[in-house]
Amino acid sequence: MNARTLSLLALLLPAAAASLWLARSTSRPPATPAPPAAGQADSFAEDMVLERLDAGGRLRYRLRAARMAHYAAGDRTRLRRVRAEIHADPAPPWRLVADRATSERGDRRILLTGHVRLDRAGYDHKPPVHAETPMITLYPDRRQADTPAPVSYRRGRLSAQARGMHADLARDRLELRAQVRMRYLPQVAP
Repeated sequence: MNARTLSLLALLLPAAAASLWLARSTSRPPATPAPPAAGQADSFAEDMVLERLDAGGRLRYRLRAARMAHYAAGDRTRLRRVRAEIHADPAPPWRLVADRATSERGDRRILLTGHVRLDRAGYDHKPPVHAETPMITLYPDRRQADTPAPVSYRRGRLSAQARGMHADLARDRLELRAQVRMRYLPQVAP
């Protein structure tokens, strides 16, 4: 071999090796991201809004949260500073406010905790309704809520304390379950 052939081989051999390395490194499938570690959220959102409509396009419920974090383990979602509106015509919407909420496997059942308030404005000569409890389970699709916890309830001049409550928000009915103590406040003279 002469010097010219050797110099040509010296140039071509590294170029061929570089081409082979480049072809192999770019033909590999892209690396899949590692799943989040246990206890870490796989997705999150701030100022989240979820709305569900009925078949006619009318709003059934709206769920808002200042922060949402979803955890793949257990398909669990945690919400902070939660506000829910449950719509059932002809009444004004029921409004629920809570410090926190947890939902498993979607939004069919949501546990609201941390100073939960349930309100409905007055309408058609019906007084406004207000209830407070430390926790309540909301079933938005069924438009119902339940709690075994203590409840403070007020509707117009009626005030009550109880343990446990079932709320059928679609029918505008609240049922106080046990240990109910009620007071009917006298009407204040104008």
